[in-house]
Amino acid sequence: MRLQIAGVALAIGLSFSAATQAGAVSGSMLGNTCAGCHGINGASAAETMPIIGGQGKGYLETAMKNYRDGSRASTIMGRIAKGYNDEQISAMSAFFAKQPWVSAAQPTDAKLAKQGEKLYAKSCKMCHANNGTKAAEDGPPRLAGQWTTSLRLYLDCVNDAKCANKHPMREQLFGKASKADIDALLQFFASKK
Repeated sequence: MRLQIAGVALAIGLSFSAATQAGAVSGSMLGNTCAGCHGINGASAAETMPIIGGQGKGYLETAMKNYRDGSRASTIMGRIAKGYNDEQISAMSAFFAKQPWVSAAQPTDAKLAKQGEKLYAKSCKMCHANNGTKAAEDGPPRLAGQWTTSLRLYLDCVNDAKCANKHPMREQLFGKASKADIDALLQFFASKK
């Protein structure tokens, strides 16, 4: 009788375990592993780490997959992304997309921001709408309120022919913009919350 009870208990336990594993992947659980670098709910407090909470799901998903396959340059994200399958990446991306955007608390230079507005209108506005505050589901990321240092690291890589990062406006933006122009553009995005 004890053996039968133990067998039934084991069967119930295995069934529960299998049901749990077969259930939906928890985006919040997976997303919590990102908090060390990207902050709670993706609200990064480190200027070299981009804010990811509130970005579009499609953008986040694409970025993670690009890190995973090496088509987007990184220091550590490529190694981290290789540990996640498509379902997990999708769940994490959905979790972060639902979080509120928290703009970086950083000083801005109003004069430079005003200069940067001209470059934004000329080269960025068509994709990064509403002064860069719009994060489309599958479109370009939100840039307004993002850490200036994080954006600079990305743009410096885009401007480097040896770097894997590609940008659709690479030639138009970097072929004609000086370092001072880029500094002003970054101040423009930093000034927008």
